[in-house]
Amino acid sequence: MDYYYSTISPPCHSAILLAKKLGLTLNLKKTNVHDPVERDALAKINPQHTIPTLVDDGHVVWESYAIVLYLVEKYGTDDTLYPKDPKVRSVVHQRLFFDIGTLYKNIIANIGVLLKKEQPTDEAKQKLKQAIDLLEQFVSERSYAAADHLTVADLCLIGTVKSLSWMQFDLEPYPAIRAWVDRVSAEIPGYEEFRKEVEAATLAYIASRQPTEGTVVACLLGCSHRQGGSPECVPVSHDTVPTMDLYYHIRSPPCQSVAFLVKHLGLEVNYKTISVYDADDLETLKKVNPQHTIPTLVDNGHVVWESYAILIYLVEKYGLDDSLYPSDPKERSVVHQRLFFDIGTLHKSMMAYFQLHIRKLPMPDEVMDKLKRALELLETFLQDRAYSTGEKLTIADFPLFVCASSLQWAKYDLSPYPNILRWAATMETHIPDLETMRKEADEGITVLLASKGFQNAK
Repeated sequence: MDYYYSTISPPCHSAILLAKKLGLTLNLKKTNVHDPVERDALAKINPQHTIPTLVDDGHVVWESYAIVLYLVEKYGTDDTLYPKDPKVRSVVHQRLFFDIGTLYKNIIANIGVLLKKEQPTDEAKQKLKQAIDLLEQFVSERSYAAADHLTVADLCLIGTVKSLSWMQFDLEPYPAIRAWVDRVSAEIPGYEEFRKEVEAATLAYIASRQPTEGTVVACLLGCSHRQGGSPECVPVSHDTVPTMDLYYHIRSPPCQSVAFLVKHLGLEVNYKTISVYDADDLETLKKVNPQHTIPTLVDNGHVVWESYAILIYLVEKYGLDDSLYPSDPKERSVVHQRLFFDIGTLHKSMMAYFQLHIRKLPMPDEVMDKLKRALELLETFLQDRAYSTGEKLTIADFPLFVCASSLQWAKYDLSPYPNILRWAATMETHIPDLETMRKEADEGITVLLASKGFQNAK
């Protein structure tokens, strides 16, 4: 297996640590994505030309979490690192999406400012503190991040946490995190030698950049990680009638992807509309989700948040077959890659555009360029494919469709992307009551904007 990576990039560390744990040998290929020649070479196997990228006997996987899940599903000797039980696995998934969407995201937000030789705002520092507070809570409740034993969530989170040292972030007030780091590192063969290599490479990089005192590692930025017919429904097991509460708001794109899947599966859910801008609603949400984010699913007492984790949980528990979430490691790795592409690239760029558009604010060229690039990648993924991952509908199509649908709602011109338009039209046939939900979302956005002194710019 060829593994394209950078020693000083935390997103690249997780697969290396997993390989050490599994006793796998990776053919390590150091890659500088900022070098035009190396980037062009990488683009020949990965159209997004990001690291890490894995090539296993011709099968290409990128996005660090997708790589980790592929490796553990294909080469793991048991399910310890990636439990098969849907409830335990849903916690692993939640921690992975917490890492990319909250913890690592806030580290990068602070680093981006420090790299400009400026100081992060109090708000940015507070968001980072809140993220670390949550991790402290997670590893206080259990011996490890997602269970009482090591899982892939720990192998991904430890690289993120270790990157805090380059910000000179003090972990002294977090005894549970410090104890957790010791437990995780003790379980990984050759971990101390690996960390020494990372630290030496990072110091060399800093020296080559001649930063001022307090500047952090620039390599943390720019690497992928944290970058027709009638409606058809997949069969669902109704041996046990689900008693599920979905805390959500239909105007929220992540909530829409879960609501659309619920409709597609034909599940019965108690919809509990929550506005995170309402103090009473927020207190209600905090009682079930310490991160108080939506969507949050409560299934007979089991709580799952992060929309992608909910999607996976629902199809694993209530799907009669694996059509929406293939059991084959290669097929599933593509689903994972598309999910992480959505959260790190398409959804991110779509929301940057969307939030400016609905407020009728100026649209910077950078925002338009990033969105255009993300759409070009989705167009490529859909080339000669019926759906985003192949010829079958999967859970990856739902959040990607929400992004495309949101752009259509905002009158963004998608005519240069015929594959996206063709696929989006097909997706509409898979979601019962779609127009009703779209109308509710439109009304919800209008009410929210009015409350903040804006008009709906649809």
